[in-house]
Amino acid sequence: MRSVRDKLKRKESVLSTEAWAIIVTIILALCGYIVTYAVQRGQSNREAQLARVDLQLRNLYGPLYSILKANDAIWREFQSKLWPMHGRASYFGDETSNEEKERWRLWMIQVFEPLNARMEKVILENGDLLEGNRVPDVFVETLAHIAAYRALYAKWNEGDYSVHTSLIDYPTGLLAEVERAYDKLLARRKRLAGER
Repeated sequence: MRSVRDKLKRKESVLSTEAWAIIVTIILALCGYIVTYAVQRGQSNREAQLARVDLQLRNLYGPLYSILKANDAIWREFQSKLWPMHGRASYFGDETSNEEKERWRLWMIQVFEPLNARMEKVILENGDLLEGNRVPDVFVETLAHIAAYRALYAKWNEGDYSVHTSLIDYPTGLLAEVERAYDKLLARRKRLAGER
């Protein structure tokens, strides 16, 4: 009788060990699944963030930055070589000649308007890629400045040269705003791509 009891006890012990092995295996498989899911979700999230940053750089901040750098370089050259010699910060003064006014109109229409039109198009077509939750004021001011100059171009085409500057000044800080966002996005892209 004792040997039957010992056999049953050993069998219960074996079943208990087997049951625990199964439970541990199930727990380990479940943990593996959870870890795999978390890693894949993190990777998917990182890939989505990287794709958005790439779009922001390629379609908005990259083109804007290039246009603004070119615009800034041209403006500085215009100021240093073609600015009237009256010594004022503004191009226009009482002694600004008709030739200087004509030069202004030529440069505004032929040089700065095409750059402004490209800038406007980039902003309007890619506004959903802006950093943050709102359109920065400097972008709104830029679009307003560009639009206001178009009224002048129409007047100039009709031969009315009584006004030479936009109602809305070109915003200071646009290049700095775009450069800051561009650099921030480049750093984020590098981090998301795992680059050092």
